[in-house]
Amino acid sequence: RGILRTREQHWEIMILEGPHTCVSPLISQDHNKLGSQMIAQSIGEIIEVDPSTSISTIITHIKSTMGYTISYRKGWLAKQHAIENIFGNWEESYNKLPGMLQTMQMYVPCFIWKLNTQPAYQGGLLDEGSVIFKRLFWTFKPCIDGFAFCKPIVQVDGTFLYGRYKGMLLVAVAQDGRNNILPIAFAIVEGETSDAKWTLAWDNGRCWGHMTTNLAESINSVLKKTRNLPICSMIMAIYTRYNKFFVQRGREVDAMINDGHVYSEIANKIIRDAQSKANTHRVITFDRSSSRFLVEETQHSREVRPVGRFAVRLDELWCDCGKFQKVHIPCSHVLASYLYAYHDFQSYISPIYTLQQVAKVYERQFGELRHEDYWPTYTDPTLWPRL
Repeated sequence: RGILRTREQHWEIMILEGPHTCVSPLISQDHNKLGSQMIAQSIGEIIEVDPSTSISTIITHIKSTMGYTISYRKGWLAKQHAIENIFGNWEESYNKLPGMLQTMQMYVPCFIWKLNTQPAYQGGLLDEGSVIFKRLFWTFKPCIDGFAFCKPIVQVDGTFLYGRYKGMLLVAVAQDGRNNILPIAFAIVEGETSDAKWTLAWDNGRCWGHMTTNLAESINSVLKKTRNLPICSMIMAIYTRYNKFFVQRGREVDAMINDGHVYSEIANKIIRDAQSKANTHRVITFDRSSSRFLVEETQHSREVRPVGRFAVRLDELWCDCGKFQKVHIPCSHVLASYLYAYHDFQSYISPIYTLQQVAKVYERQFGELRHEDYWPTYTDPTLWPRL
């Protein structure tokens, strides 16, 4: 049964016999009393464990626990509230940043940072009591000292920040003799420059076999959870995480040394594979006085292929195949030459792959940062985020 509403100019159904089968895209399964603050309380534990939790995961969680399908925007707002409740206010975090950096410089040995700001204007007038965040650089002394014992290559990559205020986190990384990634320095900037392509053809081994910035991209996945945090919490999370990494990796290397190992797992595997292939090679000519050889392959390790011949010049650390120069570990042709001439090939393995050198990467300590109650009072102009 229905009636005509003349003022509103539409029919209104008063009594319906049978089920209601009308479907409208405007009908929502959300609840107007289910606000983002209430949702933030519900997802607090989830966000504390993983601040990078996706909005779709939050929507699914609320559906399963409360029976309502919230909008994407409400889920996003709830996540921001939850992060703020746990990790601090977004704006206050920027204001605390200079004081926190000064405190870290005071308590963390040789902590290095550089903060760039720009003038703040209000109503067209210069606000002398405020400045706007522009970019930040920081690094830790253990990372700098550890780089001296890594492969002499640096890769830089950027990843977007996912919090309330946008920007990009740049990370410069290196790699130790176990192929573990070592962060060297960090920066928060407006953006990164265009991609650069590398080539191994004429690098003379300087890239150590790396064609792309895959090292930096790997470290970005490790930092994924921190990119959603307010700026102070993000820096503290990075400090805490890499302090833990240094301790953990140092213990692992010490244990391997105590077990009698000399080289890293990576080096040992390369050497084993090269030794297996070297047994199928034939040294057909050589010059003992100059340590130069011509090595002939008889069979590929995986498939039969045409015979290849490679010149080996031990005095120049050179093999025509290029692997010796790229990874700085003797290839199968070099090993065959060493065995033929009764030379010790271990002296031609880069010291970077020795566990003694890897241990030096992680021997420095970060230092303990005291509780915030002991931080000095910061009295400089108020720092505001860049909008």
